Amino acid sequence: MGGGEDPLGPPAPTSPSPYPAPESSDALPPEADYRLRIFSPGGELPFAGHPTLGSAHAWLEQGGHPQSDQRIIQECKAGLVEVRRNGSALSFAAPPTTRTGPLEESYVGDIAAAFGIGRSKVLAHQWVDNGPGWAVVQLASAEEVLALEPDLSAIPEAMVGAIGRHPEGSEHAFEMRTFAPGVGVAEDPVCAA
Repeated sequence: MGGGEDPLGPPAPTSPSPYPAPESSDALPPEADYRLRIFSPGGELPFAGHPTLGSAHAWLEQGGHPQSDQRIIQECKAGLVEVRRNGSALSFAAPPTTRTGPLEESYVGDIAAAFGIGRSKVLAHQWVDNGPGWAVVQLASAEEVLALEPDLSAIPEAMVGAIGRHPEGSEHAFEMRTFAPGVGVAEDPVCAA
């Protein structure tokens, strides 16, 4: 490697966030226990569930002291998020949705085409967006969801989940896969976990 080259390579491109970044000198709201900023390969996210739980756990493990024994209040770009404590178990109340209702029909068509399925295979669809921009489509079965081999280049800005029901008596009720090319993650193996 020659002089002056960055051993990590060029920085990943980022998209501007519609959420203002807090200045490092910004004081926490009085009800917040700590502030969290969440980043993906494509930029900053206003909210994400796994980082919310993981950061709360890490904060507690490192000696963080919440204002309440039963809850932790995290501030993120989506606002204040309550993380409930029950012994060592943590759970959260997601921030309110910023967009709900059915997807635009043209977008459903784009998703179906990218998933390599006919539009008629999408039984239901809706926005489930509480900050990052998630949409979800329902297919007839878990088998159909597992068979997806999407061409995400056809929906480069998407944040979309596909869900389908397992047969009655199965170990799980639903199968869900999530695809987030809009933030630089082809398929998120834990988001639908």
